[in-house]
Amino acid sequence: MVNVRRMAVIAFLLIFCVGCNKKGTEQESFFEEISINADIAPFAASVQSSQVADGTDAFPADKTFVLSVSSMGSRYFAHDFKIGDNPLKWDELSLPTDSKKIGFSGCYPKIEGSNNNVRFDITEAENKDLLLAPMVEVDKNSVNQVKLSFGHAMHKLTVNYTKNGASSDALAALSTTCTSNTVCGVNLTEGIVSELY
Repeated sequence: MVNVRRMAVIAFLLIFCVGCNKKGTEQESFFEEISINADIAPFAASVQSSQVADGTDAFPADKTFVLSVSSMGSRYFAHDFKIGDNPLKWDELSLPTDSKKIGFSGCYPKIEGSNNNVRFDITEAENKDLLLAPMVEVDKNSVNQVKLSFGHAMHKLTVNYTKNGASSDALAALSTTCTSNTVCGVNLTEGIVSELY
């Protein structure tokens, strides 16, 4: 009988310790730095970058992008972010306590505007590349890496013609038509183009 009680007490203590350890780990991760990694689709003429092993380009450490953090469809945090330069911790985000999944998205360059949906005009922008990283979701307070994959949403296209020995008549007969969008709306929470103008 004494052995049964002793075993029950030991089992209770083990369960209690494991439960405390799990809760302690969750609380510790709340104060941990969020590990954010970003890459860019292969072609980026106006953003100098270094190619990594999988063929993508690492997002340049000297470039700042807007990191948006959202939960349950609402944007709670926007942060000017540089890889490896300004660490971000979970406790800085002021997210709702009932949040389970947290969305991260990115936009480069920074677009002025206080709303979630902003306008990008390539004719007015100093940097003609618009790079967006669609939202990825992770568990709240996760220690796993947040991997943002930037792609070209809008890009300045320059067409140069060379004569290559063509006659003046042939050049005069040459006609080129190009249609493209120069303005778009950007949904910063989703990290996508929301509308083309």
